[in-house]
Amino acid sequence: MKIRKMDIPKNNQPRANKSKKDKTVRAKNHNLSLTRFQHGEDFTHGILKVDGVFECFTVEDQKQLTKVYGETRIPEGSYEVKFKKVNTPLTKKYQVKFDWFTYHLEIVGVEGFTNIYFHIGNTEGDTSGCILVGQTCQTQRDKGFIGRSTQAFTAFYALLSGYLNKGEKITLTIK
Repeated sequence: MKIRKMDIPKNNQPRANKSKKDKTVRAKNHNLSLTRFQHGEDFTHGILKVDGVFECFTVEDQKQLTKVYGETRIPEGSYEVKFKKVNTPLTKKYQVKFDWFTYHLEIVGVEGFTNIYFHIGNTEGDTSGCILVGQTCQTQRDKGFIGRSTQAFTAFYALLSGYLNKGEKITLTIK
């Protein structure tokens, strides 16, 4: 499995590609693949890849047959990821905390769900249907847990916001 190097400076600034030799042409469409691998009573763990390369672990709410607001993960399927260009309270909080942050990365087109973001957090208690990202994952716990979430989000955000700022399309496929 390919693994994307996650070299985050200690000041949590997004990574920059400083290689002058990197002249590869990037695809205009990027694919995020979320493979869910552990399903607990209150959580779901997953592995998130960007264009086929491991990026981070995820934690979400559990699967439920009937949607419960703020307690149900989004269904399997393919969805577009875009900036949510609205200054919600959570967006304002992130803008104050991180000078590089502009808007949340929203997963759009999910039937019956709104305001579904990728963001920072460690357990399903930190989300209301959103997808949390982390560099580590503890699978032998009764509760879902991912660690180093801020570092993972910083790297993930830099990568995806770079694509979106160039007008490139991002599709998330959840299995």
